[in-house]
Amino acid sequence: MRVERADASLADITATLTDAAAAVDGVHPEPAVGVLVSAVSDARVTARVQFWHTSSTALGVTSAVVAALTAGLAERGWAATVTSEAVGPPLVPGDRV
Repeated sequence: MRVERADASLADITATLTDAAAAVDGVHPEPAVGVLVSAVSDARVTARVQFWHTSSTALGVTSAVVAALTAGLAERGWAATVTSEAVGPPLVPGDRV
């Protein structure tokens, strides 16, 4: 997922992602939801959210997590791209270094 920073701290963003995913019915409390950050810039954060569920509920729980992450970020006013699919790099110019 990619999240616009909008002056938010990395800790605020990861806490929002963790809380949103953990609140979804069907996400197991243990092991706890994790956020793996793969890139950080002044403009955006790129991360992967890991959560555990029963294998027979994978599609429904994953769909609910994507929806919950999207809603949680929108409530904070952060633009984001949220997907459960592995995607290639965005087709936009990279951030200034």
